[in-house]
Amino acid sequence: MANRVGKLSDGREVYENCLLLNEQIEDFKSTGIAHPYLAALDDVASIRIEGLSDNGSRTSMMPIRARKRPTILTRDSVFMTSLMAEVIMRCHKGGKYPDIFTDAEYDILFEKAKTQSNMAPEDRNVHVLEGQADSEGKFMLTPEMDDTKFILRAHASRYFEVKKHTQIPFYDLPDTAPKGKAIANYVWFSEPRSGSWLDARYRGLSYGDGRAFGVLDKTSEAGSQNSGYNLTRIENASQEAIERTAREMEVAGVLKLGFVEKASETLLNILRKGK
Repeated sequence: MANRVGKLSDGREVYENCLLLNEQIEDFKSTGIAHPYLAALDDVASIRIEGLSDNGSRTSMMPIRARKRPTILTRDSVFMTSLMAEVIMRCHKGGKYPDIFTDAEYDILFEKAKTQSNMAPEDRNVHVLEGQADSEGKFMLTPEMDDTKFILRAHASRYFEVKKHTQIPFYDLPDTAPKGKAIANYVWFSEPRSGSWLDARYRGLSYGDGRAFGVLDKTSEAGSQNSGYNLTRIENASQEAIERTAREMEVAGVLKLGFVEKASETLLNILRKGK
């Protein structure tokens, strides 16, 4: 049975278990936690920032990669059901990644990511990684990168500050997909004392038990706060408000020299840092 860890400042309750992935999902489901059952990466960051726990955790984010193509991250993982969890567990047991997707299905996600590229990274559901892995298969995340803002959302800057990180390693999926296929996996978020590295290439679901958090939304207020976070809408509204006010006040200079864009960028940075 999942252990209650505590309550976040927004009223949501945090639980933790240490089980095989399929059992983990069923355990969180029985607690009342909704799909995708395992906590998102930004929720794990929030749990750590608020001092509830610094344990490493499996997360609900899914990386997918086609041959000779960059990795795509999506917030909607197909493996977050007990049945599909068994699929990825069995693949890991055989030393493989699930290759249940075709490269045509990868292309669908890639096109979706392109259509969302004009949105703030925090508001996207799917994102093409921009970081370039080194010979060890990793690249470093810093707070200002779009990759980081997509992964940690509102907590990108704050997490680095609180955990005293200047950068976080991200271990990318290897470019090993069979021709015409795309491989997929899950993302592990390690403990801050180990550098908070993120691992999209680890195949550790076939043996032993792994920790994960689940977040129970018991109040409508918490759900409203979570779903209402949309930097893209704020950015668009702020630009429109500045331009409209400048025209009404006949302050022509405000509309020149990139003032509107700079003011909107400053607003987003304030919101991202929570200051």
